[in-house]
Amino acid sequence: MKGFLNDLKDLKNSLPRPTPAPGSTPPIPGNRPYPPPPAYGEKPAQFALTANGHHAPPEITSIKSGEWVHQRILLVEGRAGPHGSTFDASITVQHHLNTFPSQVYPVTDSHFKALVHLVPGPNQVRFVFEGLETMLNVSYLPLTQNPPLHLAILVAKDSPHKFDTMPNRGPNDLEEAKKKLRMAGYLWQSFTAEQMHRNGMGRRTFRLDEEWGLDTLSSPPALRQTARIHVIRTDKTTAELRHPNRAQQNPQGNDTGALFGITLDALRAAGIPFTNGKVWVACLLLDAHWDGKLITAHAALGGGAGDTQLGIFGSHTLWSWPSQLSHVIPAFTDTFRTDTRYVANDANECGTVWECANIGIGAFMHEVGHALTCPHQPDGVMLRDYVRLNRTFCVGEAPGVARGREKGKRVVGREEECWWHRLDIMRFRYHPLFRLPGEGAPINDQGPTYHPVEHGVQVTSNAGISLVEIYVDGRFRAHHEFPDQPEQELFLLESELREKAGTKTGKMKLEIISANQGQTTIEDFDGLLREGVLDISTHDGHPILKAQKFGLSGLPNSRPIQVIFPDSPITNITVFSGNSLDGLEFTFANSSRLLFGGRGGSPHHLPLNGPEGERISHFVVRSGVWVDGVEVFTNWGRRSGWFGGGGGSLHEVRCPEGYVIVGMWGSLGQWLDGIGVLYKASYTVSPYNIKSIFQ
Repeated sequence: MKGFLNDLKDLKNSLPRPTPAPGSTPPIPGNRPYPPPPAYGEKPAQFALTANGHHAPPEITSIKSGEWVHQRILLVEGRAGPHGSTFDASITVQHHLNTFPSQVYPVTDSHFKALVHLVPGPNQVRFVFEGLETMLNVSYLPLTQNPPLHLAILVAKDSPHKFDTMPNRGPNDLEEAKKKLRMAGYLWQSFTAEQMHRNGMGRRTFRLDEEWGLDTLSSPPALRQTARIHVIRTDKTTAELRHPNRAQQNPQGNDTGALFGITLDALRAAGIPFTNGKVWVACLLLDAHWDGKLITAHAALGGGAGDTQLGIFGSHTLWSWPSQLSHVIPAFTDTFRTDTRYVANDANECGTVWECANIGIGAFMHEVGHALTCPHQPDGVMLRDYVRLNRTFCVGEAPGVARGREKGKRVVGREEECWWHRLDIMRFRYHPLFRLPGEGAPINDQGPTYHPVEHGVQVTSNAGISLVEIYVDGRFRAHHEFPDQPEQELFLLESELREKAGTKTGKMKLEIISANQGQTTIEDFDGLLREGVLDISTHDGHPILKAQKFGLSGLPNSRPIQVIFPDSPITNITVFSGNSLDGLEFTFANSSRLLFGGRGGSPHHLPLNGPEGERISHFVVRSGVWVDGVEVFTNWGRRSGWFGGGGGSLHEVRCPEGYVIVGMWGSLGQWLDGIGVLYKASYTVSPYNIKSIFQ
């Protein structure tokens, strides 16, 4: 036990500790980096004996020897000492071949958590407790075949390269910012890996962009493979970044989203790797600053623009983050009070060091979640559950910790920790950053498409459908997932969806996600069933149905348009296009013509041998606010070639199997800004032949 006390003293002495500024709140008496050992001179706990009269060695409960993992920092849980007893002690982690300094972690009432550093390949890690040891054999395989998450720091062109801090909290320069961001990135990776494993998705997580260099996760630093930190310089001045109108939390600001665009522009100007295809980036805004009233040059935003998926966050909480592995537990258990003369108390949830670290590291991870396609969720990281992020890494909370009326937990249970919601887990399951060896890349970037049919809605995706989310009156109610094998075709029946959602009334919205990260929304499922059928009589009695429309009908003076083909084969399609799609003109065997859209741009002809049975099988379009371009495909395997521009996202416009295209519908502004097909059954569809989503 004396060894533990000495280790703890050395650790505390090695950390920069604040001295209270005049008038500031002093530290809570007795504050320690983590739950305290027995008082000086107190007799240590008598630990349990085995049947042979020997002390029991530590037990690892979260991973088995012989497993393979794909993250550099492994979160390990276990037991040491007598179960059911109240005591505080410590356990030492000795890393493989001493490639990383030994780390000491608290043991509370026999429970412990440890962050274990791994090197690529086999690792033998020793857990030493009261002279007894347990060996964990684990192999670390970096998934270098997957694209990485890049870590970056944005600085103004005249940046002072400093971040906000309190007196005597250690360095606050650019190099220290790199260390803290690097450590946070590995905590995100470790947290996500553990969450994926707990949810039955294997030991999968994202990888960080790494290089061989001076690694700062240990003290002193050493040459290792470690996360690369890109320093990106914008063409904006510090004053421009800190303008109050650009402060996201300024209710009077009129440009509060500008920092996201500024960061995007700076990344693209920096060139490779940020201009080399699809990239994912977490970017820290170094010049964020608390001016006593407002956090300037800060925005918590995440999402995508073109080939860049980006999460951004200010540096105003950076002072509280750990910069190396041995500082993680102290940072998450430090109850020293925040002094708002120097640093911000963001959202009034950063009153102490541990809370500030939770908010900063956790909220930044939330924005990275947006960059990884996650929306806000009913709970978990994507709802602000990161205020409990400390509980993931700490076996318990420090004395004096409280959240409102809730006191801190001496020992934290898994159900009391922070987590990714199951819907986030399902998005990660098929994400290209999370692929395990042997899992292929998605076949294309087309999103799911849906089609009303006589008895429900058919949804198709070449990449496979992985998730269907059900919302009623704006609230999430249920979901159906395909974690093992995505489905290329689903039939959605209203009765079964409502049974799954647990309600017979209310507006039902569906979010349909495919394995290639595509997403399609059915805003009103009941409305789609009603409005998806045209009130037009046909000679064979089959109703004419409306397929999904692509393009947001976003041009000025946009108006709806629709054409229904005559009962005559198509002999020619003329595509009118320039930088976008202007229109399609159909010529029929009976010499009639129908124009869908306009005749702007240049004409391009595709003759069809309609009288011999050649017909349109489907269209491929690119669309966003309007329709950018199109390619026509026939049932004989012929294709027109691409006409129009290359913007927007890729979609397939077709009718379901067993149906034929009988017209077009959409919208027209100066050019086409919406396109879909009309179709009807080529034979009678029996409801008994339809396989529902839940069968």
